[in-house]
Amino acid sequence: MNKRIGVTYRDGHEGKNRLAFQRVFYTKDIKDLHHSTACDFDQFLIDDRGCGWFTEKTPSNQTTSRIFIFSAKGDLLKTHVVIGKPTLYECDGQAVIAACEGTDGKGYIYRFDKESLEPVAQWVIDGFLWDLEWVDDVLYITSYRTRDGLAVLSIANRDKIKDIALGRGMFPVGVLRKPDALYIAFSFIASGKTGKVARYDDTGCLIEETMIDSAPRQMFAYKEWLVLHGMDMTKGIADELVYVNPKDGSQKAYKIPKAIDLRAQGRHLLLYHRDGETVLYWSHEKRKIIRMMHLPPRMEAHDVKGLQEYR
Repeated sequence: MNKRIGVTYRDGHEGKNRLAFQRVFYTKDIKDLHHSTACDFDQFLIDDRGCGWFTEKTPSNQTTSRIFIFSAKGDLLKTHVVIGKPTLYECDGQAVIAACEGTDGKGYIYRFDKESLEPVAQWVIDGFLWDLEWVDDVLYITSYRTRDGLAVLSIANRDKIKDIALGRGMFPVGVLRKPDALYIAFSFIASGKTGKVARYDDTGCLIEETMIDSAPRQMFAYKEWLVLHGMDMTKGIADELVYVNPKDGSQKAYKIPKAIDLRAQGRHLLLYHRDGETVLYWSHEKRKIIRMMHLPPRMEAHDVKGLQEYR
């Protein structure tokens, strides 16, 4: 996360709960949230019931952090302590997922019920978290285990979790569940600028692979296409989108402006520029930038209150 407060939203894009952009306006200058918690916030999620889930801004070496849940009126409903630094996802009509990076090289994942606002499941991942996907009450998690350089797929269902070794020498940067199979994107560590997309069945058995002349950083889906945000890790430059048709392995690459983050929004990808104030709209249909939007300056974390969604 950058120094400003981040915003996380749900996205109905083919079952993938990626970050989707909706502008939030701070309708009034009320500081009760900050005063009632005596802390600053790092990011927040507004669920489909109007509750605000806020994560605490903490030092990088702090082992735990807090999640605050507020009503739509700004009343503090619940506070939970989690291990690590959380990223929030709204994954279906019932749950919010907090995926937390621990200071011990492990990942801690909590599933919260949106009705009770209480954790109903918790899983520990032995490695650094890369991506997750929630479909039909099953959580698919990709991680990288530094002690032996192993990429791992974890399949969690309620209190059970199954780990599947995917191979060494690559980061499992993205996971997507489509009706026909599970897809995982990998970046090869040695080359720094190539990768692959692998197709698996529901049990984690490999079906086929497609090599990519770019190192994937993120993976999205649009219609029959897998869309990879490619980068050259040797130069630290991510300026390419690669469209891959998993049925026949065909692919097409397009250059894009450098961006610090990409988010899916229906027929578009939103490219967040490094200045933090500009969003570029990339059209999947036209395969080009079709619009640029300048965002107003964001408020400081302790000023966030009275949130109103603009769709």
